[in-house]
Amino acid sequence: DHSQRHAKHAGYGASVQMGSRFGTLDGGWTMRLTTSAALTRAKGSGNPTLLIGSSDGRLLCIDAKTGTVLWKNDVGKIEWGGVVWADLDGDREDEGIAGTESNGIHVFTLEGKPLWVFPSVADQPKPNLFCPLAASDVDKDGRCDIFGVDRMGPFRLSGHGELIWKTTPGDEFRSTAILGDADGDGRPELYAGSMDDNALWCFDALDGHVLWKSYLLSGLDANSGSSLCMGDLNGDGTREIVLSDKAGHLYCFDSHGKNLWTFQTEQPRELAPSLGDVDGDGLVEVLAAGGDHCLYCLSPSGELEWKVATDLRLLNPATITDVDMDGMTDILVCGSDRKLRCYTLGGPCRPQLVPWPSRRFDIRQSGSCFNHRDSSAGFRVPVAASLLREGGFENSKTPAWKPETPALEELAAQRQREPRGWLLEQGDDTSWRLDKEIKLSGSSSLQVTPGQAAVVVRSEAIPVKADLRSVSAAIRAKGASTAQVWLEWGGSHRIDPKRLTWRRSG
Repeated sequence: DHSQRHAKHAGYGASVQMGSRFGTLDGGWTMRLTTSAALTRAKGSGNPTLLIGSSDGRLLCIDAKTGTVLWKNDVGKIEWGGVVWADLDGDREDEGIAGTESNGIHVFTLEGKPLWVFPSVADQPKPNLFCPLAASDVDKDGRCDIFGVDRMGPFRLSGHGELIWKTTPGDEFRSTAILGDADGDGRPELYAGSMDDNALWCFDALDGHVLWKSYLLSGLDANSGSSLCMGDLNGDGTREIVLSDKAGHLYCFDSHGKNLWTFQTEQPRELAPSLGDVDGDGLVEVLAAGGDHCLYCLSPSGELEWKVATDLRLLNPATITDVDMDGMTDILVCGSDRKLRCYTLGGPCRPQLVPWPSRRFDIRQSGSCFNHRDSSAGFRVPVAASLLREGGFENSKTPAWKPETPALEELAAQRQREPRGWLLEQGDDTSWRLDKEIKLSGSSSLQVTPGQAAVVVRSEAIPVKADLRSVSAAIRAKGASTAQVWLEWGGSHRIDPKRLTWRRSG
């Protein structure tokens, strides 16, 4: 982007980088490309392979390194949908899957040999697929199944093209399917959005029955319906579902269908979300690429952190990655202005905090985070640590300096009676002191003598790390008066206190 080398977003510094183009490929397309390519791993020592469909019906398989066309086939129109690579037969080699708008689902080997078409019977109705397919090994048998959503509802195919289930809940859909275990019960769900009842639907991915549905303010179209995503935004160990409608609303639902927040753009345009920590603060942000030409960054609770404008509308979600391998997170976004932009805010790249990094979750365009290694699992292992270094009232405020006058000797004696790491907020100097006679454990305790008003002691400020998720405090006291303990948040631009779980005990 020659017009913008640097940008500032609401106090964050962001730089726009300029890259070099390795080459171009003219695939002979007669209509514009609106789909995304899928990338699979190399076969043997070969190069990675790209698969891409098009509105004119051509399906091309391309050597990703050289740009050479390996094979092509005419399958039918793929406009806002896409293609998927997935291992359908368990041989550890991916098959290419193309879901067309009205000509069925076509599956090919890596070398381009046609394997099967669904439906296999000529007079059987073909699904109308306006949005991408998904693929995942939901039953953990080593083989991926194919999932899609046609106009009437979602369906599941085996790796050999047999229909396992199809659900028609009486709504009209224009949506992709995404797969994951949002509630953490070990059983995968399928999520899709509708354009008639204007709802987010949750289905059991194994048998197709409806688990719940939640209503939206507007319906989905093919663009917004292609970009659902899910990930743990609030650190509670479950995943939230994030999607947009065609009227500029971005929704966040919990795993049981409760709407947690809704963000709205000024113009009624669709948004395409992706999820990840883009600034290194330990929180998962929501990036939303908009049809109003803007890229939005929202906090985990849905507040706007910053936005940056591009020249024309953005169709697909931004990609969150470390593209230049410098250890810093980069944001890649491309729109109708045919410019690929790379932004960085200088935060460290931590894949475990990027639960949905790009369109359709991964380079294969699987649309599934189920049965993958949970990228945030390492951050959900509870590790307890004491924040109070002097919580046991064991040490005194012994001065490091030597008293040289009677006044300084008196001050030193007074400080030796006071607990290190604590300040007297309310009361006088005689209302608190260390007691080495009456103690629960250790060498001392804190003796408090209330007067007309309560005595309040406060710890020194305690720094906490950005991955803090829960805090608790307790006090053990003996005496006629009632003792209370509370936590007071000091504030930080790096930690959102709404994400913390506050627990009172004692």
